[in-house]
Amino acid sequence: MVKKGLLAGLLLLALAVLQPAPESPAVAAASVQGDVNCGGTVTAVDALQVLRSVAGLTTSAACVADAGDTNCDANVNAVDALRILRYVAGLTNSVPAGCAAIGDSLAPTPTSEELIAAALAAGTITYEESLLYRALALYDLPGLPEEFRSPVIDYHAGRLLFVEIEDNKAQLSQATLDALEPILARPSDPISIFNNPPVAAGAVTAQTAGY
Repeated sequence: MVKKGLLAGLLLLALAVLQPAPESPAVAAASVQGDVNCGGTVTAVDALQVLRSVAGLTTSAACVADAGDTNCDANVNAVDALRILRYVAGLTNSVPAGCAAIGDSLAPTPTSEELIAAALAAGTITYEESLLYRALALYDLPGLPEEFRSPVIDYHAGRLLFVEIEDNKAQLSQATLDALEPILARPSDPISIFNNPPVAAGAVTAQTAGY
């Protein structure tokens, strides 16, 4: 019954492809995987717009380039329309590694640096805390608050962090310098985190740094 329903849906969409497309909206940035018409949600209309695009017909799918490739194979085709229909019907789709699932946000994952910078700007953490958290985030160390953890590591920002710490050493508290020392030490140094990896129970944290 499910397969028949999907085939019937594709047939109806194929017939609908021949109908004129509604006027295209202003160009917008895609925010949801599969939402090719930038409507904010994924519906059967999105599958229709994918088919119209594949057929070379006019379409209101302003976000088809960003949100239409639902299996991340570098092509927008009828397979993507079928996957969208499966999503709308409540059926599962395979999700290739590194590909957002249909209905999920396409917004880039913020880095720890960005999350910490936002907290510093909001005044929820101090400047010294931000330095320590950035150092912990660079190596995904225990002691970093979960709200600042990210699967995206900005190693370039890490190099800038070391320079910033060195330039501001005179203004930093001794507690902060002590907490940062194992992270900043050369790998060959006995106190380096590479020789003495911190564990959750005794991790370097803002609390142990005297905050």
